[in-house]
Amino acid sequence: MFILLVISEIINVLIIKNLLYILLLLSSFSGLAQFSPQQQNEIDRLDTVLDNPQSHDTSIVQAYVALSEILYLSNLDTIIPLCTKAQEIAEIALAKNPPSQIQIALKTSLSLALNNIGYILHNQGNTSLALEYHVKGLNIQEQIGDKRGLVSSYNNFGYIHRGLDNMVLAIEYYEKSFKISEEIGDKEGMANYYNNIGVIYRAQGNTSLALEYYTKSIDTYGELGDKVNLAIAYLNVGLIHSKQKKTLLALKFINKSREINEKIGYKKGMAQSYTKIAEIRLLQGLLVGAEGALALATKSLALSKEVGYPNNIKDASGLLSKIYSRQGNFQKALEMRNIEIEMRDSLASEENIKAAANQKAKYEYEKQK
Repeated sequence: MFILLVISEIINVLIIKNLLYILLLLSSFSGLAQFSPQQQNEIDRLDTVLDNPQSHDTSIVQAYVALSEILYLSNLDTIIPLCTKAQEIAEIALAKNPPSQIQIALKTSLSLALNNIGYILHNQGNTSLALEYHVKGLNIQEQIGDKRGLVSSYNNFGYIHRGLDNMVLAIEYYEKSFKISEEIGDKEGMANYYNNIGVIYRAQGNTSLALEYYTKSIDTYGELGDKVNLAIAYLNVGLIHSKQKKTLLALKFINKSREINEKIGYKKGMAQSYTKIAEIRLLQGLLVGAEGALALATKSLALSKEVGYPNNIKDASGLLSKIYSRQGNFQKALEMRNIEIEMRDSLASEENIKAAANQKAKYEYEKQK
């Protein structure tokens, strides 16, 4: 009975102290294979900060924000709860009017938390609320002169306006971000600018300029050792070459992306690169074998289901339907086709909701402006 009472008391203390953190940690770490040893060491360090009753509010807020930026690789849904927790602690601490140095530290982390929440809200289709969070974050950064924060905020505004099909404003914000990045020597901000401008040129069909900017992003991400974004940049270049039917060049870059993703265990990136290589293998008529279209598309579908990646579930199942059909396995072809249709309809429904939300956000933004 005494043991049960002690356990109950421990659980109550934990619940009072950090229930949100513990639950998120347990749910998020199911995908631990996706974290590099360095990331896992950082997670352990942040865990220690949050578990220490002597940790200062500034350290706790910084830890929650830092955790959100690592755990999103496993589960995007961790960002809003972790950053909301950071926001709550920072606002309570700021209400006590601490010394200016502590205020700056708290406000820097608070603006990051607000921007991270805004980023996820925009991805969820709630663009109006996302803009509110980004504006709050931007106001704080301007108030404390946080130039690195401003780089991130302008980048987010560019991303949102790109989603609203306002490319002029998107480029304007991206260039504001780049100007500050150059001024303070922020290579990460510069690399993000190159990639984002590359995305815009690619969408506009200007492949030569898209390749030019993607190549700059590859050089800078490589210099920084940012493997996740480097893999994305390689994939982007591979996709352009694939559209131009330059098969060997496409495979060269997509395989570079694949190798990086496999090395760091980033399953979403692995799934995407497997699908793209499988598409090329299908065009080449290479259906079977370890590197054949069937094996790669099957691996891609399994990984996409594991990490909950509906876009690639659609692409991989559609590809498998074509492969099975070509092999004469019409039952499996139909099964995969049904999965593709289910994912396509689900994504179309989400896109319609997002489109409606974006139209509303566009109207409200113009009205506020």
